[in-house]
Amino acid sequence: SLYSVFIICVFYYVAIFPFIAAAQLLFESKYDLSPAWSNACNSLVYFMSAILSPLLGYAVDKTGRNLYWLMGSITTTIIAHALLAFLFVHPVVPLVLMGISYSILAASLWPMVAFLVPKKMLGTAYGFMQSIQNLGLAVMNIFTGLILDSYGYFMLEIFFIICLEIALLASAFLYVYNSVKNGMLNDSPAVRRAKQELLDGKGPDPSNNVSGASSSPDEDDQKAINT
Repeated sequence: SLYSVFIICVFYYVAIFPFIAAAQLLFESKYDLSPAWSNACNSLVYFMSAILSPLLGYAVDKTGRNLYWLMGSITTTIIAHALLAFLFVHPVVPLVLMGISYSILAASLWPMVAFLVPKKMLGTAYGFMQSIQNLGLAVMNIFTGLILDSYGYFMLEIFFIICLEIALLASAFLYVYNSVKNGMLNDSPAVRRAKQELLDGKGPDPSNNVSGASSSPDEDDQKAINT
């Protein structure tokens, strides 16, 4: 399951960072935007991430269900690239979608590592994840340059969509694997806390609200806790 997280990390970010590096000329050639407007559009993803990441991170923390957030963010990014590839919608629209999904993915993907490896190995796991991400980006940047020079922006967008579909397949595998193994990746906070108490040998404390909120676990959460 950790390898699936690494695969998602590499193939998702390939469709973000190399795209932004090459997007200015795309906006100028396809949409006839000025260099100033192209640069402004190109910065939208990072501006939106700077604003939305804390808010969306809080939402992920409160709701859990990281895999749902993850698959939704990848799907939204596929839609954004499809709009750029097949339609002439103003680039602000797909870039806004991309900024939102980019923020959601960071908030939902990276915390998963903490549920997959022992605490004493977290630093090593995050180090490997960052290393593999950078290696993947270094290799894929070469491919994106070759595709752009040889076939143009349309085929480059198709390449990005294929990379995102690989990431989506990896997230679907992770969902199935997590369900079979009764993992915590897609649990609500209530279920995660109850499972963690059992793993720590404490058992769920009925006097405490396991969700950390004022409401009690819903019926689905209670079934998962009982399981």
